[in-house]
Amino acid sequence: MSETKYNFHFPWRIHVAIIVSLLWLPVLFSNKVITIELFLFLFVVISIPILGVWLISVMTITSHGIKLYRVNNLVWSDIIEAKPTKFIGLPYIHIKRNKGMEWWLPLYFKGNLTVKNALINNAPKENPIYKAIHENNKNT
Repeated sequence: MSETKYNFHFPWRIHVAIIVSLLWLPVLFSNKVITIELFLFLFVVISIPILGVWLISVMTITSHGIKLYRVNNLVWSDIIEAKPTKFIGLPYIHIKRNKGMEWWLPLYFKGNLTVKNALINNAPKENPIYKAIHENNKNT
C-alpha cells in the first residue's frame, strides 16, 4: 500500500529567481569585455541562490507527519500546541513541539490542494494542528 504524499512549494520561486538574476546585471554591464571568468563567476553566483530556492523551499505532508525544507521532520505525535497566526500578512501555523525548536509552518505554499486541506486529510483528529485549523475555519 502506498502512502499519499502532498507536496507543496514556495509560490514565488520564479520571482525570486528573476530578482536574484537582475541584481547581477550591473556587474555584467559595468565591464566593457565579458571574459569567460566573469561569465563563469556570474553563472555560479546566480545559479546557487536560484537552485537553493527551487530545491529547498518545499514541504511534504504525509500520514506520518511533515517534512519542511527537505531537512526538518515533524511527526504528528511531537506536536503539543498549534496556533494559526500571520506574519507580515502571510498565514502560518505556529507549532510548539515536545522536543526541538518551534516551527512556523507556512500555509501559503502551493500544491495540488491547499496546505490546510492536506493537514486535515493527514493529521490525526486529536492532533493540535487538526483542532487549530477547524477552530480557525469556524471563526472565519
